[in-house]
Amino acid sequence: MTELTTLLEAARQALMLAYAPRTGRQGGAALLAEDGRIFAAGNLEIANYASSVCAAKAALVCAFAAGARRFTALAVAGAGADMPYPCGDCLQALIEFAPALLILSEADPDRPVPIADLLPDAFGLG
Repeated sequence: MTELTTLLEAARQALMLAYAPRTGRQGGAALLAEDGRIFAAGNLEIANYASSVCAAKAALVCAFAAGARRFTALAVAGAGADMPYPCGDCLQALIEFAPALLILSEADPDRPVPIADLLPDAFGLG
């Protein structure tokens, strides 16, 4: 099993932990740190949608809590075909720590996409 295949499987496993009782739009994400650790999480949908947390950002928070700051790849899995990639808010958060991040989607597992292709006009740090 390749590293990216393992990462996608971790995202699929995290999908089972997602909480989305209102929309049913469950997502799972797995973030690969440069040191080889994988941080996975499902999305958390709250009645006040502004308080909800996407799976990709939840994985980033888990990684940050464990001291990881540099990342190489993110895999995402969704319960619906309409969720192939992280949202713009998650991409903006991720690009701050991994401008060369590869995004692997369950929708197209053979084609990792550079994060800059998904968010070409990201806000910069300075």
